[in-house]
Formats: sequence, structure tokens, C-alpha cells
Amino acid sequence: MKPQAARYAVIGDPVEHSLSPRLFGLLFEQLKLNANYRAERVPTDQLGAFLKRVRAGEFQGLSVTLPHKVTITSLLDGLEQQAVRIGAVNCVRVEGKKLFGHNTDLGGLVRTLHHHLGGHPTRKKVLILGAGGAARAAAVAMGSLSAAEIVIANRTLARAKSVAELVDHGQALPLDNDLRTACAKADVIINATSVGLLSRADPLPETCALRSHQVVLDLVYRPLETALMRRARESGCTVIDGLWVLVYQALFQLALWEGRDVEAVQAEALHAALAPEAR
Repeated sequence: MKPQAARYAVIGDPVEHSLSPRLFGLLFEQLKLNANYRAERVPTDQLGAFLKRVRAGEFQGLSVTLPHKVTITSLLDGLEQQAVRIGAVNCVRVEGKKLFGHNTDLGGLVRTLHHHLGGHPTRKKVLILGAGGAARAAAVAMGSLSAAEIVIANRTLARAKSVAELVDHGQALPLDNDLRTACAKADVIINATSVGLLSRADPLPETCALRSHQVVLDLVYRPLETALMRRARESGCTVIDGLWVLVYQALFQLALWEGRDVEAVQAEALHAALAPEAR
């Protein structure tokens, strides 16, 4: 009798746009794993009930996206060190009826920057847009690379301050025209908001001019070229799309779930296979 396939899912609301099912499908096929993966729309008020289904054995692991990355932390049985520090979870590992939270966004972001810049960008001035789970991971990631300054910009200043407190040299600003100076000083700009997702919206105020020496990373990957990325490309910036982070953080997740060495997996091939679907 053929053994039952392991079951995994990405949870969020919305989640229909996610390329994770396609990405993990490619990974399972490449590594010849007996597993399947699907998207599950889980409204915030149903998150607790959904996790009961996971504890009952319906899934062997979860990916977590907006808006659950922070909320889910209090509903799990334990958090690994990075998830504790960041205060956000994007991956759930199942052991029997217990659920453990991990954060692979940090590693995925660091690997993405290393891949595109030929090394780790240390001692840089960084501007991060947003204050949710992705922004928290981005801040800690840049802190781990010894950033000289990390500015967190968010519509709610109190939330920006809570992220800035995670790192040395952290500052908080409201997401408005006051960003002109911070934008001009930044070596690296990271969009960790959902602005631009399936839309033409730009999270960076028009008064903020971009310059050719800057690196702009948009964690939104659908569309593959967002309004911010297009603007950055026209300004001569080094531009990195969020699909790279999706690929690298997924490799870390699969290693946690299946205990497999995924170092040999070609991130470039996965990105190339997914890119047409993200346009």
C-alpha cells in the first residue's frame, strides 16, 4: 500500500494570490517527496479553530502569511529563538499534537541579498516600510548584518517604534512626506507592506526621490514588477523582486518539515519557473 502523502498548507487572508502551492509542488517533484500543499483561507476569527484541525493531524506543517504572522505566536506550543526575537512566525512545524513556530523570512531575506549583491551588505543605512511580521523579520535581518542605521516607517508610529526597538540604531518615522531625508540617506530600501499587492499602488511617497546607488527590495511578488520596483528601475537602482525571498524562505521551511538537505536545490530555476505566473 502506498504511504499517505504528507499534507502542508499556507494560511492567510487573503491567500488566493499565493504562489506557495506552485513553489512547493515544484520542490516536492524535484526531491521526489510524497507530499502535497494547498492554500487555505483562514480569517482571523477562525485561526484558533483551524489550528485545532492541525493538532488533530490534518496537516504536517504550515506556512503563515498575512495577517497571521504575529497573532499566531500566542497560539502555539513553542517558538524557536529567531521567532521569539522577531515576534512573528511564518512557518509551523508539527510534532504529534504540538505546534512550534519558526521564522524563515529572516534567512530568506539574508540569502536573497547575498545572492544579488555578491555578499552581505554590512554597515548600510536601511529604510524599511511597514511594521508587520515581514517588517520585523527584515529589521532583525538587517540588524544581523550590522546595519549602521535602520529606519522603520509605518502609518501607525507606535507600531513602527515597536519594530525599531528590536535592533540597535533603530528609528521610527510616520509613513508620510517626512521620509524624504530618510529615503535620501538609505543604501537599502525594503518594502515590507502589502501595498502594491495585485495593484499599481506605490508605498513610497512621491516626494521621496530614489538614487542609482540604492538597493530596492520589494517583498511583494505579485505582480513581479510592482510600481515601486518600476520606479526604482527607472531611477537606476539595483532592484530585487520578492519572489527571491519567497523561494529562499521556502527552502528553509522544507528543511524544517522534512529534515532534508535542500542546499542543492537551484533557487534560480525555481524563480524562473514561477516568474511567468507572478507577472
